[in-house]
Amino acid sequence: MPSLPRIRRTRPGSAPVVARAERAPLELATAGLTWIHLDRPHPAATDALSERFGWHALDVEDVLSKRQRPKVDEYPEYLFTVLHFPVYDKAIQRLNAAELDVFLGPDYLVTLPNVELLPVTRLFRRCEEDEALRADLFAKGSGRLLYEVLDDLFDYCFPIL
Repeated sequence: MPSLPRIRRTRPGSAPVVARAERAPLELATAGLTWIHLDRPHPAATDALSERFGWHALDVEDVLSKRQRPKVDEYPEYLFTVLHFPVYDKAIQRLNAAELDVFLGPDYLVTLPNVELLPVTRLFRRCEEDEALRADLFAKGSGRLLYEVLDDLFDYCFPIL
């Protein structure tokens, strides 16, 4: 189900109401491999990525839906997987499941968590800032890069469990 843009209420006579700008996906590319990351994906971004990589429409629908069961869908050109990880929600002081949607192709990895998953964001930032690390991880292929993402996530989640 598509989400509506959030707007703020203003007092009469104040500045006009403006919808929050949609975030653009973050992208890194080295050694013929591209990693695209976007927290809380929105329809415009997923449609553009789907067109770029040729994803099935049902996979894009799954990314935009509220909650999906964990799964792996295999296609000739790519894998689509839905994974759940525990995250602590400070607002309600309990664990919730965060969803990570992953598209894995021979020359790309796309990570689309429904909330920010700190280990994924941190690894992406480290790769962005450290060219040697990026070159090393990306040279090993998309499968190895996914392994590193999942390894960091499991290391992060293990103490929680």
